[in-house]
Amino acid sequence: MAYFPFFFDLKKFRILIVGGGEIALNKVRLLSQYQATLTVVSLQIKPEIEALLAPSLEQPHRLYQRAFQAEDLDEVDIVIVATDDDDFNTSVWELAKQKNKIVNVVDDREKCDFIFPALVNRGDLTVAISTSGVAPTVASWLRSKLETELPQSWTAIMASLKKQQPLIRQTLPNVNHRRRFYRSLIDFVLPYFLRSQQNENNNTTATEGKIADSIENHLHTCSQSTEGQIPHIKQPKVYLVGAGPGDPELLTLRAQQVLQQADIVLYDRLLSDDLLDYTRRDAQKIFVGKKANNHTKTQEQINKLLLEYAKKGNIVVRLKGGDPFIFGRGGEEMAILQQHQIEVEIIPGVSAVNGVAANLGIPLTLRGVSDKLLLTSIYATQTHQVNWQQLALPKQTLVLYMGLQNIAQITTNLIDNGLSKATPIALIEKGTWRDQKVVYTTLEQTQSQAYLKQINLQSPVLSIIGEVVNHRKK
Repeated sequence: MAYFPFFFDLKKFRILIVGGGEIALNKVRLLSQYQATLTVVSLQIKPEIEALLAPSLEQPHRLYQRAFQAEDLDEVDIVIVATDDDDFNTSVWELAKQKNKIVNVVDDREKCDFIFPALVNRGDLTVAISTSGVAPTVASWLRSKLETELPQSWTAIMASLKKQQPLIRQTLPNVNHRRRFYRSLIDFVLPYFLRSQQNENNNTTATEGKIADSIENHLHTCSQSTEGQIPHIKQPKVYLVGAGPGDPELLTLRAQQVLQQADIVLYDRLLSDDLLDYTRRDAQKIFVGKKANNHTKTQEQINKLLLEYAKKGNIVVRLKGGDPFIFGRGGEEMAILQQHQIEVEIIPGVSAVNGVAANLGIPLTLRGVSDKLLLTSIYATQTHQVNWQQLALPKQTLVLYMGLQNIAQITTNLIDNGLSKATPIALIEKGTWRDQKVVYTTLEQTQSQAYLKQINLQSPVLSIIGEVVNHRKK
């Protein structure tokens, strides 16, 4: 481990950048965000650098469009050599080291006293990643992963904590008591605000005000307790989260963030085990899956569990396959929660039809072939009458959810109402999963119970019907 990570207040250092091209511009862009005072020396300086470093009273930057001189090193603390001339870079490095300067020669690890990490910034929250110059691309990849997992709302949280810091120190002078307060704040207050949008109006100031109020209220409660005890105060909330059709990589960034906050996760059968790896290790995971004629939990029992855990002050995630609002009964669960004044947030997911069709390369609509897309579920116990003429319209893609049990009767009715017996149909079991099973056939074949027994598909099966199936990726 050759490099130790320090965090410097760059306002206290004078930095010289030797070079005025694209390499130098990248360093100017980065360092100028940290209020560093910069001097740039080069025979040619890009206009973008001049625009970024326009002189001001706060930041007295200096730009010298001329050849580098040894005297340029005298009044600076840090030197960054940023040209594509290796011999010139080496000569500047040698001069800088003679004058005991801290030096970074860009893309030359052996001539670097320090290296630039990959950074993730959320206001005063900064995460720095380094591979000690061995594999910068790995650091960049890790940075992109962290960017997805740290919600932007951390910026508002950090701003609120900064404003409240003097009050927190005054109210809780004991460092151990203060440490326990911050720990309880992280566990029981801040997760409520870890959302992708600031609020409905994207009003950052309003959000910071709400966070500050919550921090102050929690601080008041903690100050009334004994030093050995910090009360567990949570603000209940339920997230109805769409997990996508099964492939864990189709989980949205927002869904990943919410799963990391959840105390309780109620999950469906239509989810791969890999998806649960995105939850907190200490979260309680409860299986509430349902399959045809075999419900581990009825919908009424699931509703009761959601209310029970939320009213205890937990952050609850109802994790559903596909999208909560597309045959996911999310609307029913939302209504129940709202009736009991439980805050609920909907996290959309990649629907089963979108995920499966993309995976198979089936265009759900296609000019000249299909200009309509109809999603429906037909199941044996339904009581409402089916409009078969609407389902059998020409130039339409029809997608059936949960119809395997009576697919023979469904396809017979579609043929009786005008669809050709040769109309293609794709039957997909476990769409996007590793063990996905797909059968391409026709409406005529699926009328036969013997054929259905032969292909031996298991529920749930998604069926895509229409000429678009013949236009799939080969």
